[in-house]
Amino acid sequence: MTGFILGNGGHGRDLADIVKAAGAVPAMHDDDPERGEPVPADVSYLIGVAGPQTRAQLDRPGNTPYSVHHPSVIGHAACGFGAVIGAGTVIGPEVTIGNHSHVGAGCTLTRTTIGDHCQIAPGVDIAGDVTIGDRVFVGVGATIRNLVTIGDGAVVGAGSVVLHDVPAGATVVGIPAKVIKARRWVGEHGPEYMTLPSASAPHDYRGVVGTDRCLVCGGRLLDAPHVGRQA
Repeated sequence: MTGFILGNGGHGRDLADIVKAAGAVPAMHDDDPERGEPVPADVSYLIGVAGPQTRAQLDRPGNTPYSVHHPSVIGHAACGFGAVIGAGTVIGPEVTIGNHSHVGAGCTLTRTTIGDHCQIAPGVDIAGDVTIGDRVFVGVGATIRNLVTIGDGAVVGAGSVVLHDVPAGATVVGIPAKVIKARRWVGEHGPEYMTLPSASAPHDYRGVVGTDRCLVCGGRLLDAPHVGRQA
């Protein structure tokens, strides 16, 4: 069996190693003519690009490759087309991985739903009825816990511990994770950046509909250093 891969870079080569370990033969392609031949029009393919936005752009209607996981993976997940699970990852109960979402090596997932075109980097630990939207990037060694929802297009920094919901398009870092960059998510057109002040400097509370958490510092309305409220 041949596993077609679009993308000849480092992530594509990592996928090729997983495809080989699973007993298939990788066929590497690239949309850059200097790096390889384009993928044939009549085949389905894995997308060997780590960036969620680029991966979604490189997908096409009818692209429905088998999901693939390294033989060392423990447990089972409900996987969409083109989903990939890396070596040594442990899958607990009630895990769903969306189309063309990739889970790196050494992760632990329990009671987690992951959307389409996501990248979960190695060593991530997610548990406790967590919902992750589409095109989300979760950095190496991050931890996400207990009834948290990560919005579409969000970025979770490496080593962060996420204990509260993350708005669509936001970037969060730290322990506990706080928003350092916010973006208005405008559907298929992607994010628009908003400039945010320093989390420690006095600033207006910028809330998220349905939550009582400031986009800038993660605090509540009455917490310092809020000096007002921005609609």
